Amino acid sequence: MLTKQKGDIAEQAVILQALKSEWCVCKPIGDRFPYDIILDIDRTLYRIQVKYAWFDEKTAN
Repeated sequence: MLTKQKGDIAEQAVILQALKSEWCVCKPIGDRFPYDIILDIDRTLYRIQVKYAWFDEKTAN
């Protein structure tokens, strides 16, 4: 799986959780911004940069 694909999956996971929390989600068009999504939580806007990570059970890293 490519790095870009992993990043897309991570973004969608964050968006899913935000929508389940009934927060407003804004997705900017393009890759030129220093954030991936904007969350409106109780009328406060948060710019979010999403990163993909994983846990390796063998090495506990």
